[in-house]
Amino acid sequence: ISRAAKLAEEGGTVIVHEGVYREWVKPENGARNELCRIVYTAAEGEKAVIKGSEILTGWEKTEDGKWTASVDNAIFGDYNPYETEVNGDWMIRSLEHPCHTGMVYLNGVAIREINTLKEPGEGEMLWDAKGYDDKTVFTVFFADNDPNEELVEINVRKCCFYPEKTGLNYITVRGFKICKAATNWAPPAAWQEGMIGPHWSKGWIIEDNEVYFAKCSGIGLGKYL
Repeated sequence: ISRAAKLAEEGGTVIVHEGVYREWVKPENGARNELCRIVYTAAEGEKAVIKGSEILTGWEKTEDGKWTASVDNAIFGDYNPYETEVNGDWMIRSLEHPCHTGMVYLNGVAIREINTLKEPGEGEMLWDAKGYDDKTVFTVFFADNDPNEELVEINVRKCCFYPEKTGLNYITVRGFKICKAATNWAPPAAWQEGMIGPHWSKGWIIEDNEVYFAKCSGIGLGKYL
């Protein structure tokens, strides 16, 4: 999708066929008016999923029942969600137990973060992550699940469909599943990113999408005060 987003121009339509697209789509162009908008759409009757997550494999079990795995920090670029706290104006948060913009998912279900791993309740799943210079290490209680036999994903991208440039007007995004991005808190005085959003552009239509499992904001329509 990102390749098409660099090429799409006024009046163009990008049709995306069924599949899972693990990328941050950053449109390069917008349109001058409603009559020549650029349309991004899932193919009719097909499920196109844009994810801000990647699969994490290579889990090892410890003697106390935890599972550990690590990733090279290069996967995050310049934004590591497991070193970025959810924070901003008008937010009440625990100073002792800050929450991070990253998440861990087992078979598509979000697991709760806890900063100091404790003994979980029956069937409870908890995760913690620690960032180092070159890698981030995950420690997770998966209850009775073996993560090497299940699908484990982690947030790695801040957004899923969000231009870096402002003023890309008259874009339509239709029919996608958009999920699992590491968005931060979005108060009025901040950037207000969402997993999907126009980044201070006008005339966007965001319709018939399923938007879920954003860490904070799913659809960001605002801008700085």
